[in-house]
Amino acid sequence: MRDAVASESVSSRVGNIARQAREQAGISQAGFAEECGMRQPTLSRIERGATNPTVETLNDIAKALGKKLEVRFV
Repeated sequence: MRDAVASESVSSRVGNIARQAREQAGISQAGFAEECGMRQPTLSRIERGATNPTVETLNDIAKALGKKLEVRFV
């Protein structure tokens, strides 16, 4: 049987990571969306896992957080 993390969709995991990082940085969703160069509803869909963001969009999110995007296959 798969555990909860394995059964969670990739888009949901990515969205949760983005949301947690934004919240830890103390940035509102609207303000953060603007920093990322996207509209707030788009960021909301990403954070809820309702869409699959491109690698370019994920890189924009990482840069707005002052981080680097790292993709790993493990």
